[in-house]
Amino acid sequence: MPFRLEKTPVDLHDTPVENLFLDLYMPPAPGDFVKVYLLGYRYALEASEGKRFTSRTLATNLNLPLQQVLEAWQYWEDKGLVRLTHPAGSSAGFPGKSPSEAPNDDAGSVPGDIPGDGSGNVPENPPLPEPSVEFLSLKTLHLKHTPQVTSPAVDSETPPPHTTTPAELLEANERESFRQFFAAINRLMQRPLVPNEEMQVLDWLHHFKVEKTVVLMAFEYAVRQKEVRSVPYVAGIVRNWADEGFLSGEQVQAFLDCMQLRYRQYDQVFKALGFHGRLPSDAESRLMDQWLDAFGFSMDMILKACGFSAGTAKPSIKYIHGILDRWQKEGLATPEAVDRHEADRRRQAAEKTVAKDAGRRVTSPPIKKTGFHLPESRGKDYSNDELEKILLGRKRRPRKEDDQ
Repeated sequence: MPFRLEKTPVDLHDTPVENLFLDLYMPPAPGDFVKVYLLGYRYALEASEGKRFTSRTLATNLNLPLQQVLEAWQYWEDKGLVRLTHPAGSSAGFPGKSPSEAPNDDAGSVPGDIPGDGSGNVPENPPLPEPSVEFLSLKTLHLKHTPQVTSPAVDSETPPPHTTTPAELLEANERESFRQFFAAINRLMQRPLVPNEEMQVLDWLHHFKVEKTVVLMAFEYAVRQKEVRSVPYVAGIVRNWADEGFLSGEQVQAFLDCMQLRYRQYDQVFKALGFHGRLPSDAESRLMDQWLDAFGFSMDMILKACGFSAGTAKPSIKYIHGILDRWQKEGLATPEAVDRHEADRRRQAAEKTVAKDAGRRVTSPPIKKTGFHLPESRGKDYSNDELEKILLGRKRRPRKEDDQ
């Protein structure tokens, strides 16, 4: 769920905390030490108004032993977030010593245990020396002491000739255009870039000679199209666009418009073939790109070929590729030419069938007689009239019994 800030009509003052502290230093730190740092940081801001706060005041407000507060300051000094200045004659490493080695408080009191009586009141005689605490800028510390990390996607082949220095990054952040540029990237990434990542982005601008708009479009493409929030991944996109010669926002936008058109064409082919619920594979995309680019076919021709898959049990992109490859070799470039070609093919096939049937009747072999055939009749030697006279003559012949 998203996180928002409610806008209040009354300004009750805020304490700005650097994101580097929240992202890098707060998670592994002990909880009480974090409270000491944050409340002390607020006190440091209030000190500019003439108010004076001490570690003893902080210990009272947090209900913590003063020794624990001093240990917290030692912890943050070791991390490089604060600078401690100890009073003359005091031990700089006192918080780490045992209670027996620490200065004694009033009789019967526990050394450094400010809220030991449960009231939270501070004893009149301070038992421990309190160093002054100076909060250091985390951005400056991070730029100076963190080794620079370059993206493998950018310099995996050849390291960039220019490497942004911390001073150059600070100078860039002083310019309004770069502040807005990094703010737009932070909104897309839904987190602030750390200084090393900002220096990588500046390296892209120097190395690939692209406009800031191209970098913003690369972040937007990675986040919204690919759902990837990775600076090295974006570096690969910028590098590929630069290799293709897309150095301005207009060139990148024209390329993205072409890609969106190509995705719509893929979708048309899949719908024509009855494919639903999946995206084309890399091999299928390459075949469809070949139809559109190498063969130069229009979508009407491609959809015409898809129509021939109606009688196929399992249509596939490879099956359609076979049809379009044959059409390309035969020089068929329009759906009308395909219709004429198919009509001629059907007519030629019908003529071949008729000729084949006629040839089968002319050259048919004679019937071979077997024992089941009747013998030839002697009547074939007479005409019809002769046969009729013979038949009538037999009927008119008188019987011998009648003659007698």
